Amino acid sequence: MSNSFSTTFNWHLAIFFVAAGLLSLTLCIQYVLVYFQKIDKQITRAFIGILIFRSVTLFIGGIFYQSKGGVAIAFAGIIISWIAPGFTGKYTKHHPIIFSHLLERLTALIIVMFGETIVGIAGFGIS
Repeated sequence: MSNSFSTTFNWHLAIFFVAAGLLSLTLCIQYVLVYFQKIDKQITRAFIGILIFRSVTLFIGGIFYQSKGGVAIAFAGIIISWIAPGFTGKYTKHHPIIFSHLLERLTALIIVMFGETIVGIAGFGIS
Protein backbone atom coordinates (compact mmCIF):
# COMPACT_ATOMS: atom_id res chain seq x y z
CA MET A 1 0.00 0.00 0.00
CA SER A 2 2.82 2.40 0.79
CA ASN A 3 4.20 1.96 -2.74
CA SER A 4 0.97 3.50 -4.04
CA PHE A 5 2.20 6.96 -3.00
CA SER A 6 4.54 8.12 -5.72
CA THR A 7 4.63 10.39 -8.75
CA THR A 8 2.30 7.92 -10.52
CA PHE A 9 -0.24 7.99 -7.70
CA ASN A 10 -3.25 7.65 -10.02
CA TRP A 11 -1.93 4.42 -11.55
CA HIS A 12 -1.79 2.69 -8.19
CA LEU A 13 -4.88 4.25 -6.65
CA ALA A 14 -7.10 1.26 -7.44
CA ILE A 15 -4.67 -1.11 -5.75
CA PHE A 16 -4.51 1.13 -2.69
CA PHE A 17 -8.31 1.38 -2.37
CA VAL A 18 -8.84 -2.37 -2.82
CA ALA A 19 -6.08 -3.20 -0.30
CA ALA A 20 -7.51 -0.72 2.23
CA GLY A 21 -10.98 -2.17 1.60
CA LEU A 22 -9.67 -5.68 2.29
CA LEU A 23 -8.05 -4.47 5.52
CA SER A 24 -11.34 -2.90 6.61
CA LEU A 25 -13.21 -6.06 5.69
CA THR A 26 -10.77 -8.14 7.76
CA LEU A 27 -11.36 -5.89 10.76
CA CYS A 28 -15.12 -6.18 10.15
CA ILE A 29 -14.85 -9.99 10.24
CA GLN A 30 -13.06 -9.71 13.58
CA TYR A 31 -15.95 -7.63 14.94
CA VAL A 32 -18.44 -10.21 13.61
CA LEU A 33 -16.59 -12.93 15.52
CA VAL A 34 -16.76 -10.83 18.70
CA TYR A 35 -20.47 -10.21 18.07
CA PHE A 36 -21.20 -13.94 18.10
CA GLN A 37 -19.28 -14.32 21.38
CA LYS A 38 -22.04 -12.17 22.95
CA ILE A 39 -19.66 -9.47 24.15
CA ASP A 40 -21.00 -5.89 23.85
CA LYS A 41 -23.41 -6.60 20.99
CA GLN A 42 -24.49 -2.97 20.56
CA ILE A 43 -20.95 -1.66 20.24
CA THR A 44 -19.89 -4.41 17.84
CA ARG A 45 -23.03 -3.94 15.73
CA ALA A 46 -22.29 -0.22 15.39
CA PHE A 47 -18.67 -0.80 14.39
CA ILE A 48 -19.61 -3.61 12.00
CA GLY A 49 -21.89 -1.14 10.19
CA ILE A 50 -19.16 1.50 10.05
CA LEU A 51 -16.61 -0.99 8.72
CA ILE A 52 -18.98 -2.42 6.11
CA PHE A 53 -19.69 1.13 4.93
CA ARG A 54 -15.96 1.92 4.70
CA SER A 55 -15.18 -1.36 2.91
CA VAL A 56 -17.91 -0.81 0.33
CA THR A 57 -16.86 2.78 -0.39
CA LEU A 58 -13.21 1.73 -0.74
CA PHE A 59 -14.12 -1.09 -3.12
CA ILE A 60 -16.23 1.35 -5.17
CA GLY A 61 -13.25 3.71 -5.25
CA GLY A 62 -11.02 0.84 -6.40
CA ILE A 63 -13.38 -0.21 -9.16
CA PHE A 64 -14.13 3.31 -10.42
CA TYR A 65 -10.72 4.84 -9.64
CA GLN A 66 -10.35 6.53 -13.01
CA SER A 67 -13.41 8.70 -12.51
CA LYS A 68 -13.43 11.53 -10.02
CA GLY A 69 -16.64 10.15 -8.54
CA GLY A 70 -15.01 6.88 -7.45
CA VAL A 71 -12.14 8.66 -5.75
CA ALA A 72 -14.55 11.08 -4.05
CA ILE A 73 -16.69 8.18 -2.79
CA ALA A 74 -13.64 6.40 -1.38
CA PHE A 75 -12.30 9.49 0.38
CA ALA A 76 -15.77 10.38 1.69
CA GLY A 77 -16.12 6.84 3.04
CA ILE A 78 -12.78 7.11 4.83
CA ILE A 79 -13.62 10.47 6.38
CA ILE A 80 -17.14 9.43 7.43
CA SER A 81 -15.85 6.19 8.94
CA TRP A 82 -13.32 8.14 10.99
CA ILE A 83 -16.00 10.53 12.26
CA ALA A 84 -18.79 7.97 12.80
CA PRO A 85 -17.37 6.39 16.00
CA GLY A 86 -17.85 9.79 17.63
CA PHE A 87 -21.61 9.22 17.37
CA THR A 88 -21.55 5.87 19.18
CA GLY A 89 -21.41 7.52 22.60
CA LYS A 90 -24.56 5.94 23.95
CA TYR A 91 -23.06 2.50 23.30
CA THR A 92 -19.52 3.25 24.46
CA LYS A 93 -20.53 5.18 27.60
CA HIS A 94 -19.93 2.16 29.83
CA HIS A 95 -16.86 1.04 27.85
CA PRO A 96 -15.13 4.28 26.83
CA ILE A 97 -12.48 4.44 24.14
CA ILE A 98 -9.11 5.32 25.65
CA PHE A 99 -8.08 8.38 23.66
CA SER A 100 -4.35 8.04 24.38
CA HIS A 101 -4.31 4.57 22.79
CA LEU A 102 -6.21 5.83 19.76
CA LEU A 103 -3.85 8.77 19.37
CA GLU A 104 -0.83 6.49 19.67
CA ARG A 105 -2.11 4.20 16.91
CA LEU A 106 -2.95 7.07 14.58
CA THR A 107 0.47 8.62 15.18
CA ALA A 108 2.17 5.32 14.38
CA LEU A 109 0.09 4.98 11.20
CA ILE A 110 1.04 8.48 10.06
CA ILE A 111 4.73 7.92 10.80
CA VAL A 112 4.79 4.66 8.83
CA MET A 113 2.88 6.12 5.86
CA PHE A 114 5.05 9.22 5.57
CA GLY A 115 8.24 7.24 6.14
CA GLU A 116 7.39 4.76 3.41
CA THR A 117 6.37 7.58 1.10
CA ILE A 118 9.68 9.37 1.60
CA VAL A 119 11.63 6.14 1.05
CA GLY A 120 9.66 5.49 -2.15
CA ILE A 121 10.19 8.98 -3.51
CA ALA A 122 13.87 9.37 -2.53
CA GLY A 123 16.57 8.12 -4.85
CA PHE A 124 18.86 5.44 -3.50
CA GLY A 125 21.89 6.18 -5.67
CA ILE A 126 24.50 8.75 -4.74
CA SER A 127 25.69 10.78 -7.68
